[in-house]
Amino acid sequence: MSSARPLRRRLVMLLSAATAGVLAGPVAPARAQEQVPLADVLQALHIDDLPMHYVVLVDRSGSMRQGDRYARAMASTKAFVTALGPKDRLNLASFNAAVTSFWDGPVTGGVGAAVDEMAAQAVTGPTDLGGAIGYGLDRLDPADTSPAVIVVLTDAEEQPPTGSRFAGAGGQAAWDALRQKAATVAGSRPLRVYPVPLATARDADAVLRVFDPAVVEQLDQPAAQFQQNLDRLRERARADKAREYLRGEDTAVEAALTDPGTLPRDGGTVRVTLTSKARYVPLTVSSLDLDAGGLPVATTAAAPVTLDPGERRMVELRVAGHGGTTTVGDAPRRSATVRVTGTVGSPWAQAMTRDLGLRPSFELTGASGRIGVVTGTGVPLLLVGGAPVALAALGFGVFAVVWLRRPRMSGELVVNDPTAEPFRVRLQGRRQRLRGGWVTGHRQRTVGGRSPEPAVRVRYRGRTGTLQLSQTRTVGPATVTYQAGR
Repeated sequence: MSSARPLRRRLVMLLSAATAGVLAGPVAPARAQEQVPLADVLQALHIDDLPMHYVVLVDRSGSMRQGDRYARAMASTKAFVTALGPKDRLNLASFNAAVTSFWDGPVTGGVGAAVDEMAAQAVTGPTDLGGAIGYGLDRLDPADTSPAVIVVLTDAEEQPPTGSRFAGAGGQAAWDALRQKAATVAGSRPLRVYPVPLATARDADAVLRVFDPAVVEQLDQPAAQFQQNLDRLRERARADKAREYLRGEDTAVEAALTDPGTLPRDGGTVRVTLTSKARYVPLTVSSLDLDAGGLPVATTAAAPVTLDPGERRMVELRVAGHGGTTTVGDAPRRSATVRVTGTVGSPWAQAMTRDLGLRPSFELTGASGRIGVVTGTGVPLLLVGGAPVALAALGFGVFAVVWLRRPRMSGELVVNDPTAEPFRVRLQGRRQRLRGGWVTGHRQRTVGGRSPEPAVRVRYRGRTGTLQLSQTRTVGPATVTYQAGR
């Protein structure tokens, strides 16, 4: 006759197959983030609504009469300053031996007339370039931290007049003081300096004597094409403005995991709140997912989410459960600390890195929390309806077969335990409790056509032994004898 052990093994396999779950399918890879050109970035920034301070200094010394340099410089200057934004501040001045101011304040419609007045003045006298640059630096208020641009249009034929602090033996000290002043201004606010050459490419050298080369941008057009240089400068100045406003931008997205309680065996929804930390830049979170910390679950990654600057949005992640194992009683549960993962980018990323030379650090921060999940199925003692009844019936049938194959017991069991009082038990039925354990009837195989002697299996103080009639064995700390009844 076969053992009951294979039947029990088949029952466990059947129960596992009947209750197994299926993990969610694979997630499609995220598409590449679509990028926008710099022009669209400038438009989205409303770049003309962001304040910037421009200082434009135009050389009107006698050397500027050559080749009609001054007239052409003024035409280019008018095109440049009339294209500035309404929130920009402008200082417009000409210089020879002295500096003459024509505009000091916000840019309005009257700036064109100021340029016309400037163009009509006499072109004469020596060139005090140091005095002009010092005048321009004085116009930049240290308390104002908005970005600033200094534009110097000159042929650099420098000739400080008598009485200028840049002339004579004391000139070197004046230039040293001017360099220190320029460094102080550049340290207090974003600053760019554009020398616009009007005669030769060497016209910018005098400006480089004052400013750190890091803040000076030399235009690469030939000096004779200073109109093209100013046109390019205008576009560069707008890009400069964008660069300075985006330089300190926080491009992180903060994620907060809402406590979902314990997810059911078939899965559920986990809510993640995303908050953009940016002031200007739109941020996109893709491949948003859960690192489940070892829990038997799978997450369907969310579709890419683009957040406006400062926007907060809640995203739902669908979590598929796992069938796990079947147990009698309550369903098994597990919990773990999970981490929200994802990739942060921006449709502005390419323009920021390639066109503006910035290195934004896109990252997802603050994204962990603890969740629980039901990892299996509990089988109650009373099941009703359909498949559960069939499984219960099958289990009961296996149990009945195993139980009925146990023989009924007779005789006595004598237990001598040196750590306790000896006792004897009269045996009856198929299973019987005894002090410190239990005893059951044990069926042995037939040998040579003869029925075996009766036998019992004894479990005493955590140890187990099998005894035939009239046999004595040690089971745990006790000596146990199985004998015929008196």
